[in-house]
Amino acid sequence: MDANPACYWPCYDQRVEDEKGDPILDEAGKPVIEETGVCLQCISHKQHNGASRMHGLLDREFMATIISVVKYLLNSNVMGFVKAFADSLTIPNAKKDSETALYTNIRATIDRVAALAASALASKNGRHFNLSMQQIRLFVDPVMGLPAPAPCAQVRWATVEKSGASLSGVPGDLFAFGLARLRGYEKTEAIEVNALASIFSETGFVAAQHPDFVLAPGASGCFKFLVSPSAKAQLAIVQFISRAVVDPLLAIANEPNLCSKHMMGMGSFPRALLRILSDRIWTTFGKRSRPAKIGHRIDPAATVWSCRSWTPVTRSVKRCGTLRTLNPNCGPAVRRELQNVFTADWHPAIQDGIVAAVEVLLPQFQRIAAMHDRAIPDTTWEIFAALHPHLYSQDGSNRLVKANPSETMVETFPIKLAQLIFMFKLNLIGVIREVKDVHRRDFRAWTASWVAWSRPSGPVRLSTANASW
Repeated sequence: MDANPACYWPCYDQRVEDEKGDPILDEAGKPVIEETGVCLQCISHKQHNGASRMHGLLDREFMATIISVVKYLLNSNVMGFVKAFADSLTIPNAKKDSETALYTNIRATIDRVAALAASALASKNGRHFNLSMQQIRLFVDPVMGLPAPAPCAQVRWATVEKSGASLSGVPGDLFAFGLARLRGYEKTEAIEVNALASIFSETGFVAAQHPDFVLAPGASGCFKFLVSPSAKAQLAIVQFISRAVVDPLLAIANEPNLCSKHMMGMGSFPRALLRILSDRIWTTFGKRSRPAKIGHRIDPAATVWSCRSWTPVTRSVKRCGTLRTLNPNCGPAVRRELQNVFTADWHPAIQDGIVAAVEVLLPQFQRIAAMHDRAIPDTTWEIFAALHPHLYSQDGSNRLVKANPSETMVETFPIKLAQLIFMFKLNLIGVIREVKDVHRRDFRAWTASWVAWSRPSGPVRLSTANASW
């Protein structure tokens, strides 16, 4: 262990002792006190500050952009109309449809595009990522309609992650639809129908394909954020962090009686979380192992993976392992980890969110990989180019190249999906490091009695005489 757990005990005797163990007295005959300050951070502040450092591979300004977009959407002159337009699309209203055929035509266009793609790929056993109205309606409450994103600020308990999660996936598409319906300008209704329906298509909204559809200057930046593939990829990662990491940790922090049980020691959630993030959500055909040591001395994230080694000369892969990737069927394994920590009645919605986090993330990555534009943000692209310079051009454009650097590699669906998973994997390394750093005291909380600790001045005597509670 890199630090002695006893250093976190606030109640040991602070009197200086001689070689015989007797207290050393000052001139007034009073014991000499060697004060040892112990300062513990507020658990809610600890989780909030840790969450703000879990986005290492995202664009530096991304979290601030989420705040700006949410503030714009929640404007009293915007949110009511955006919600009404989105609800008119997803919840058929006979009165509204009798007044205008716009929503009927948009629904018909969305379903027609999805049906054509399905029929074209049926004979090839292929798969498309065009959304149908049936799929879109699954994300909207038939009574309450589309929920508004929660207000957020940098200084409020991890609300930026929660607001970013509410903009991820299909709800983000619906916000973009409502905003385009409110602030968009077009020459004919047919142009508007095609532009709005394309938001839910496989390629997404491509501005070059709709030159006659223009948004007002104040709304264009928000709309671009909601439909951009790279922004969608970052929002998907933020949603995973919010559901699997931030939400349960803050929920535990708010527990009046069970906080210490769920947060500290061998059977704590932080330890289970590290096992989930480093092992349970991944799959491989190779071997993996963990160091065989005393339980409290094992890093919960210390899973060793075997991987294939690439041979540049023969361009072959040696059979010594395999690459790991996200496991869409990891739910039962994650559920078993949670059952070791929580009872079934402890925040069932949060537990279900953790179990389904990867199941929600992967379809989003697949749809983003099928879209028209680049899938990963600029910051991640620069990191990839630094990690694997042989895959990127050296002329400053950072484009993917083939074995011949003069030939550009086309970013196909498999390449984009691999980039997204690799981005998630690298960002998760930072998340794991932050969880270990924030909870380093909690991991050692109930293991201090295993360690004998002494100072040069003599052994430490545990006492409550000088304790301040």
